[in-house]
Amino acid sequence: GGTSPAVHSLAVFDEDGPGPGLPALFVGGGFNSAGGVSAFNIARWNGVIWSAVGPGLRLASQPVRALAEFDNGSGPALYAAGDFVGDGNGVSIARFARWDGLAWTELGGGISATGYALGVFDPDGQESAALFAKLKTGAPLDGSDAAPAGEEVEVAPSSISVRVLNGS
Repeated sequence: GGTSPAVHSLAVFDEDGPGPGLPALFVGGGFNSAGGVSAFNIARWNGVIWSAVGPGLRLASQPVRALAEFDNGSGPALYAAGDFVGDGNGVSIARFARWDGLAWTELGGGISATGYALGVFDPDGQESAALFAKLKTGAPLDGSDAAPAGEEVEVAPSSISVRVLNGS
């Protein structure tokens, strides 16, 4: 069995890096279980069994929409974006989170806009990669929504923005 009712994002992530564990497929969406295992809106598939990713993520109104692996200089981590308000233990996390293999942490004080996509781009192949987020917001694109530090670029329509995030 898989997840029910909806998966919106997929990413491969190796939680222990070069350690003995293999990479796993992470799925994000709007669900309470994966393969019969309790997993709140994010789950891990190792090729054999499903498992929860820590306490999961609590949704506000939309699912976990995006997942991406990114190394911000402190080691690879799994990043999640969507419309979640905290982890499954009640810790506040506003819409943009980092999973380091042990715990979820909020980034940059969270963001006020729902994250719809994440992507990593390294323009010169020299480890100068940046994490990009596509956000839907009615807020002006002036950084006033407490997003992590980074350059913002507006794309049409005016309610969509793309940000370069530093991932910390």
